[in-house]
Amino acid sequence: MDSTFFLPPERLKKHMALGHHNNREEALDKSHEYYPDIMIPAGALYSSAHDLQIWLESQIAPPNSTLGAGIQKAKKVYFKDDKGHKLGLLWHYRQYGNKSTIGWGGHTAGFLTDHGFSEDGSFAYILLTNTDNYSLGDVLENLLDPQSRLTDFVKPKDAQAISPQILEKAAGIYFRNGLPFCEISKNGESLFMNYNARLMELFLDKDNYYYLVDPPSGIGGKNLFELDPAKNITGFSVLSTGGTTTLPKGDMRQIDTPKELLDSAAGIYGIDNQPVMEVSVHNGLIEGLLLDSKERVVLSPYSDGFFYSFLGMNNGEKIRFLMNSQKNAIGLDLWTSETDKISFHKIRKSKDEL
Repeated sequence: MDSTFFLPPERLKKHMALGHHNNREEALDKSHEYYPDIMIPAGALYSSAHDLQIWLESQIAPPNSTLGAGIQKAKKVYFKDDKGHKLGLLWHYRQYGNKSTIGWGGHTAGFLTDHGFSEDGSFAYILLTNTDNYSLGDVLENLLDPQSRLTDFVKPKDAQAISPQILEKAAGIYFRNGLPFCEISKNGESLFMNYNARLMELFLDKDNYYYLVDPPSGIGGKNLFELDPAKNITGFSVLSTGGTTTLPKGDMRQIDTPKELLDSAAGIYGIDNQPVMEVSVHNGLIEGLLLDSKERVVLSPYSDGFFYSFLGMNNGEKIRFLMNSQKNAIGLDLWTSETDKISFHKIRKSKDEL
């Protein structure tokens, strides 16, 4: 194993992949220069598929030696809980579809990696990617047992018809800590939630709880719509073992983008003449590009005068454009909490303008 290091030698740095973080189109220029004193306790090894193959072969068929005995002890289950989780010394026992595996991995800024093998030793896998924009469980389940994914597209057998009252009143934006968290919309006789750029269908079960089904991954969660005495929807409650989180519903509705913003919103916005965000207009849509993280969001206009987006991991964006007396955009306010905002002024019309 000549390509595995805590700190990569200079001869290998030019061959190392650079990480891509959170939908970035450009690589993180220094993603291979992490702080080893912080990362080493979590592993933080640089390696190659070839070296990991040698390592996995030794785990599946340990040598008849003191080292082999140590490998067997590391695979022994030392912890388990009532949810079926099992841990060895290093290894995590996991179920992907119909495949029982022993593995370990994770992600950090710009990378997603895992490696492991089946409990019966019939196969092993190595996953090395230079992006962290996917769920590790989703990727591995698609890789190890793709047939099991087909069932995620099937409507649950016990799904009940959603009442016309809920269908007509559920659509809207739901907030957390004063910022947009998700948007629920109606399509025919179905409801869908837009959260973190993913569209998930809401199903009603026989106990009147709503569950989310995300076509790419199939996730669940027990939820309820909150109603006032007049039977109007006031919020969406997420029930979990840690308690109930209620997302209040906003009263606004989506509208067409005002013409004056389509004509004048494009440009570079910043603070103290330091560029922070590029706003562009494409086919009637306003997009924002954060110049530092390269995160791109589509900003949708609503009747309350704000623009919202739902791409954030914790909250969406809430933005209001600032206009001059000629109805031209000269800046924007971005809310970071219910009461706090950051104001940006328009530095120039485009990134190429001096």
